[in-house]
Amino acid sequence: MQVIKDLSNLPVIENPVVTTGVFDGVHRAHKQVLQQLRRLAVNSNGQSVVITFDEHPAKTIAPNRWGIDLFLLTDLDEKMELIEAENVDYLIILPFDKDFAMISYEEYVCDYLVKQLHVSQILVGYDHNFGYEGLGNFEKLQALGLQYQFKTELFPEYLFENGTISSTSIRNAILAGEIEHANQKLGYDYRLFGTIKKNHLIVRHDNKLIPAYGSYKVVVTVGDCERDSVCTVGKEIVFSDTLFDDVDDTVKVSFYQYLD
Repeated sequence: MQVIKDLSNLPVIENPVVTTGVFDGVHRAHKQVLQQLRRLAVNSNGQSVVITFDEHPAKTIAPNRWGIDLFLLTDLDEKMELIEAENVDYLIILPFDKDFAMISYEEYVCDYLVKQLHVSQILVGYDHNFGYEGLGNFEKLQALGLQYQFKTELFPEYLFENGTISSTSIRNAILAGEIEHANQKLGYDYRLFGTIKKNHLIVRHDNKLIPAYGSYKVVVTVGDCERDSVCTVGKEIVFSDTLFDDVDDTVKVSFYQYLD
């Protein structure tokens, strides 16, 4: 997967099949969208392109509501890794700032997708809105597709265990200590990344969602080495054993069971 952060150096992409989204968590529903993206690209002899953002749009659009209180399921590095695992050809990361937030859905499609990417097909989810104040939707995208001669595809609602999956519902489950339920929706064990100092986990990014206070069974991964452990989440995250004193290399802590 090629990661692009500067559109001025955009390579030639053959018949780009594009989807856009925040993809926080890259959960089961997201993965279904990415798999459909790949199928569409293969069927059209094209290449799959995911467009996402360096920050969650809510931080710019509604700072008084969210501000620094919008904690995320995945930081950008983690999101890139999870998207790459779905065999996407290109990942474009756009800066989401106040200027970008003011762009209308027509301008976004025309200036970014048509003029720069030369998009051949766009895939969006059933509830996807985009552009200034979220005024863009699938129906309006279809009209623009007729105007600019690109195809559009709607991904239907994805149901899992008789319910929908959303990043918000997963955040709520994690904050309620329902880590196993959250993991089912994610399709993997929720994890934190960081370093360990005196048996304390120092989380890599401040805006990562920390699970609810309590004790958890976890798997700690350092390089190729994995160890089972128990950690307590409170004002600090502390491991119950002494296997981890100081670890300067990046560690992954995967939460798989809430104890108490």
